Amino acid sequence: MSIIRARALRLGALALPLTVSAALFLVLVSLPAPWGTVVLAGLVLVALWGLTGVGEVAVVRALTFSRLAKLHQRHTLAGVARVLRDHRVDPVQLLVARRGGVCARAYGRRTVVVGRSLVEEVARGRLPSADAAALIAHEVGVQRTGLTRTDAGLGVILLPWELVAGALIGLWRALGAVLAPWVRWASLAIAFGIQVWLTATADARHLAPALLLGVIFVTCGLSLAWSRARADLGDTYLTQHGLGHTYAAILWRSFPDDHSRDRAVRLLHAPAPQPSGPSPVPAPMRSEL
Repeated sequence: MSIIRARALRLGALALPLTVSAALFLVLVSLPAPWGTVVLAGLVLVALWGLTGVGEVAVVRALTFSRLAKLHQRHTLAGVARVLRDHRVDPVQLLVARRGGVCARAYGRRTVVVGRSLVEEVARGRLPSADAAALIAHEVGVQRTGLTRTDAGLGVILLPWELVAGALIGLWRALGAVLAPWVRWASLAIAFGIQVWLTATADARHLAPALLLGVIFVTCGLSLAWSRARADLGDTYLTQHGLGHTYAAILWRSFPDDHSRDRAVRLLHAPAPQPSGPSPVPAPMRSEL
């Protein structure tokens, strides 16, 4: 996967969220009360602060409801740190979400957030240290491409979109309780076709909802493509650091969809990395991996 292509997909996927957030910020500034402008200025300053080293950790902690790993969590993750060190995975600042499943997510230049369940599963012996290390290393691989370095600042700017998207996702899931997925998507496609037909035969004002639905379709497609490109970049890093087979086993047993199974096969058959000397001496275990 080309980093240039992945960057283009990411920008495309962010186009609608950034447009919606900008529109809502304009509404906020246009309010007669001066506090709207103050709030916007504060958010911009926080977003800029999130692009710095110290600010990145603080902003990610606030956005993801996470914290630095506690002593017992660092003790639990010591084995994971050793696996990462042995495979020469770049060190990162680790945060533990107050909730969350067995997962990891990279933000900014060197911050990775893991779900609390990941730590608990390692502590109980149900998740091997190598598997946890592979999950973290995959996100480190995405991070090392530079595609996540503005995530902390963007997270602040996109807060209005997150509110709108949260409401839309809630409605979509509520419909999912009574309608099959294909029925929901078919309904959107039919609605789009009706708006286009009405635009051509009745009233040009129907073009606006048609365009809106079209943009939503395109954004969903670009978001899916970006998600897959992001995963491919992380997979490449894993094969370079000898954790591809471990991650392939995770994909094979946890995700039954065809795309995940294809990724698992590619990881299993990727060429093994060439050894490059002994592992470095480990640094003292703090809140970093």
